Amino acid sequence: MSLNLVEDSEAFEAALHFVDEFVACGDCTDQRSEDDVALTRALDGLPSPTELALVETQTEAPAAKTSAKTKARKVSKPKRPLNYNPNRAREQQRKELLYLREKVVEMEQELNALQSTRRPKTLTEVEGDKQEDERENVALAGFNAPEVWKEMASHQLEQRLKSERENRRLKAVLEGQIKIGKSLAKLLEATSTTQPMESCVYGPQRTRRMHASAPDRTGPGIFAELMAGVDDSYREVDDVFRANGLGEMESSFSDAKMRVGPDGVYMEIFANKVLPFDVASTGTAAWQYFAKSMEHMPFRFFYQKDPQNLETTDDTIVESFGMELHANGTQADFRVKEVLRRYVDEDRVVIVWRSFIDPVEFSGAPLRGAEFREKGYIVIRRPRGMAENYALLQTCYLIHPDTPVHSLSDDGAITGALTDFVLSGTAANIAAGHQMIENILFNEAMKTNSRV
Repeated sequence: MSLNLVEDSEAFEAALHFVDEFVACGDCTDQRSEDDVALTRALDGLPSPTELALVETQTEAPAAKTSAKTKARKVSKPKRPLNYNPNRAREQQRKELLYLREKVVEMEQELNALQSTRRPKTLTEVEGDKQEDERENVALAGFNAPEVWKEMASHQLEQRLKSERENRRLKAVLEGQIKIGKSLAKLLEATSTTQPMESCVYGPQRTRRMHASAPDRTGPGIFAELMAGVDDSYREVDDVFRANGLGEMESSFSDAKMRVGPDGVYMEIFANKVLPFDVASTGTAAWQYFAKSMEHMPFRFFYQKDPQNLETTDDTIVESFGMELHANGTQADFRVKEVLRRYVDEDRVVIVWRSFIDPVEFSGAPLRGAEFREKGYIVIRRPRGMAENYALLQTCYLIHPDTPVHSLSDDGAITGALTDFVLSGTAANIAAGHQMIENILFNEAMKTNSRV
């Protein structure tokens, strides 16, 4: 029993020594108080010095009564030193506790360093951002710019896919022609007449339907009449747009209607298109479309500019051409004479024209007595409430029968079919023209960006 008391006394002294060292290590923070409480609970299980003294007093008498032999053996055998550290577990816990406390200090320092690098914006920077946002909101007030770019991107994507499909088709045709050419070359390599075959294979000529020349059924003064009418069209453009509502429209829209006027029934076809380009650039592209691109259109099978040598300027076009249109599964040939003129105002660009249209063939049959007078208006202006780099392209056609159309047929079959054909064909022509103008603007923008 005394041996156990001695060992408990040694353990108690070691614990007190550990507590003294722990207290001497420095001030403790609030985070360390929890560890101290746990250590205090662990030490409560050990006997106090008073309890040890009482136990020693109670055990002295029984110890004196032990045999002399046992006492002599104890005296004769010296106490062996302990070959292990009884407080090894506590020392290990203490070292771990000290390591964790040091690690906490290091991590707190790293956290403070990271927080100091995230410098908040100053008042000047915040005010600058607010002013920039206000300028952008004012520039795009009442207008959703991404919608216009999205619509334009979809058109360009559609054009690209269409071109890629056409390229694949042409590539397949070309490969077939090359194979045929190679076969023919093998058959004709012994002759000296391979040049026509090579020109046919490697330089194919565009084949077109041959049109019989129709006699001119208009009077000699038709161009002078049309030339005088374009100035009248410019003066009345605002009244026309006010009557059909185009003057108040600010977004993309299209429609076709039959109307009744002082001169009888006429067709009205119009369309609007918002483009993300300024008015000047859009006006230049529109005039380029009429002045340079129209003569190369595939649906025109002959073209003549200024056929009567009229005095014209760079803002006036006088032309005569044949036109082949397909719509609603029907094909028709027209002879067209027209005069176009451009007017550049301070805040807009106006293009007007007067045309005389003579249908010479409809659904494969000759046609006579169905002439039309056409008035065309294009206004390019800045939409209200939009930024300066946006333009509204507005196009309007007014088509009047030059003679009563009901005289063409007693049952009215040709009348209705021709009217529907002209309506659908003109609407398709307007959409194609708007798309061509958009393509011109897009290509010019790409060239400008490539130079930068």
